[in-house]
Amino acid sequence: MKKAKRKKSGGAFRLLLIAAYSVLLIRHSDEIAEGIHSALTRCVNVIVPALFAFLAAADMLVRGGAYIYLSAPFRPLAWLTGLPEELCPVLVLSNVAGYPAGASVIRTMCESGRLDSGDASRLMCFCFNAGPAFLVGVLGQRRGLAVWLIIFAVNILAAAVICRIRPLKAGAKAENVCSPGWDLLTGSVSAAGRALFKVCGMIMLFSTFLTLINCCLGRFGLKIGVFAPILEISELGESASAGLWSVCAAGAFGGVCVLLQIKAIIGSAFSLVPFLLARVICAVMAGVIAVFAERYLLSGETLPTAAQYAAQFAATEQGSVFPTICLIMMIVLTLVSVKKAESRK
Repeated sequence: MKKAKRKKSGGAFRLLLIAAYSVLLIRHSDEIAEGIHSALTRCVNVIVPALFAFLAAADMLVRGGAYIYLSAPFRPLAWLTGLPEELCPVLVLSNVAGYPAGASVIRTMCESGRLDSGDASRLMCFCFNAGPAFLVGVLGQRRGLAVWLIIFAVNILAAAVICRIRPLKAGAKAENVCSPGWDLLTGSVSAAGRALFKVCGMIMLFSTFLTLINCCLGRFGLKIGVFAPILEISELGESASAGLWSVCAAGAFGGVCVLLQIKAIIGSAFSLVPFLLARVICAVMAGVIAVFAERYLLSGETLPTAAQYAAQFAATEQGSVFPTICLIMMIVLTLVSVKKAESRK
């Protein structure tokens, strides 16, 4: 009886929230349209070019099993972190390719039986980074690379601690891979397209939340400002003037939007509770390291202000039509895969 009442009250509360959200969308329709346009422009001009090729390549290496044969050069990293040699390329790939890459390749490994759910849950804790292409596009070359290296260093430290406490099994078998050919190529492109479509969709949805929060705070003369990346990481450049420590902490955490993207990619394949706890700790560590890096290594430089970032970003809005075509292709790939899944049922 109590469960039924709780379920009913929870449903009523959700209905109230959706109704309030809908009313605010109508009331601030002009601001919402502008926010979605800005988010879509970021997806087309920054997110898709920075992540699509890396995601496809990372998935191809894991799906085809090539990463197993790349383990030899990573022996020093295996010794440093305690990871099995076969999994070190996955750590590097996921940190280079961008946020969704780690979740995508780890899920592929789970589905093929090369990782169990416990190992996948622990591996996900440190296979998470914005990727140098995204950070350079948002923050500029030197600052972007500095932020990426700090987050990567924190992830290596996290791997060393986690793997010493609970060692991961290698579990990689060369026979559990997709043979090179058309299936490998189309499977990797389709996986990258679906992952990026979810990323872009979530970014556009969260742009409406940020717009509504700013509209509500604007009544009191306030703005979300530097806290925007905590919700949506693609806002990182606009709050860069707050300092390197805040950029590194936000980048290591990933933001609520990215965390929901990871959940959408992972589904119920394994638990994300250790991952969430690890990202909070890594965010604190990245912020602390960034304070020292800014003081002793990058003291002569300043991050771009929000106005400078906006001017730089606006200059990219009239770019190539190719990213738009890629975004349309991702939508088509996602719809085709959904239709195939429904037909199998």
